[in-house]
Amino acid sequence: METDEDALEVPPASRHWWHGRAPWWAWIALICAVGLVPWIVYLRITLPRTYVVETWGAAWVGFDIALAALFALTAWAAAGRSHRFVMFATATGTMLFVDGWFDTMLTDNSEDRGSYLALLLEVPLGIALLMAAAGWFRELRRVSATGPHHARDPGRLRRGRSSRPGS
Repeated sequence: METDEDALEVPPASRHWWHGRAPWWAWIALICAVGLVPWIVYLRITLPRTYVVETWGAAWVGFDIALAALFALTAWAAAGRSHRFVMFATATGTMLFVDGWFDTMLTDNSEDRGSYLALLLEVPLGIALLMAAAGWFRELRRVSATGPHHARDPGRLRRGRSSRPGS
């Protein structure tokens, strides 16, 4: 007789895409990864050493507006204990790494504020967000495999409407 645990067990062949036929998006990602190699070489050879951009301020302000919006969405998802936290925290953490990279690479040598900001704030905060997202993702997987009644904190992760009575 099949138990509940047997019914929840994922067959080994479907655990990882490489055990069978890869999904289409895996092939697209692989093609993009390989295709970027010659593009990177081309850019390295052809890009000028210096370049003046008139939209420099708009680029940075636009990036920071997007980062602020992601922080707000991450806070909203965390406060509501939404499964969307994983997505927003991952995007926010990744953008913090990108911000830190450009702050470091594009900082004038005489002015290292961008490097210090990246090292002391953006990178550690990005790491913390990615670790939090990974923890929530593990909890989501565990709860989806065992059911919400096995959640460490039943109200922690919910989908859709509030799980609180009267909500």
